[in-house]
Amino acid sequence: MLSVALAGKPNAGKSTFYRAATMADVDVANYPFTTIDP
Repeated sequence: MLSVALAGKPNAGKSTFYRAATMADVDVANYPFTTIDP
């Protein structure tokens, strides 16, 4: 099994990259360390 980590600063586009690479939905929530706007 392959494991991949995606790390970076806040608002760096990690969720956007994840969505583009996997065509999956990203959980969005308004609390620390989560995506507010995908």
